Amino acid sequence: MEAVDEVTKTGKDRPSFGAILLDMRKGAASTELLDALAEVAEAVQTTDKGGEVTLKLRVKPGPRDTVIITDEIKSKVPKEPNEPSMFFPDADGGLHRNPVNQTRLDFDAQTGEIR
Repeated sequence: MEAVDEVTKTGKDRPSFGAILLDMRKGAASTELLDALAEVAEAVQTTDKGGEVTLKLRVKPGPRDTVIITDEIKSKVPKEPNEPSMFFPDADGGLHRNPVNQTRLDFDAQTGEIR
């Protein structure tokens, strides 16, 4: 009975996926994938929200019995939501930090006295 490779389950003599990934773009694809995974994992720990890393491989026929493989690595890094800001709209649609229909008090910031 022929020995079966535990990774491929085919029994065929071929390189592992990891070995192929290390050969792609002289190792840059593997490094980029690992960096993306580390960034997502760190953000998941910080935000307690899920993220993802996607590796897409496009395989096209090449010259003289070869194939051309192009990789695309994408990640969705979870983020904390930005803190909201409150504004007061005026009749013309302008936004202001203070109510536009109230008189502003002029006071001394050091003493707190109203002028």
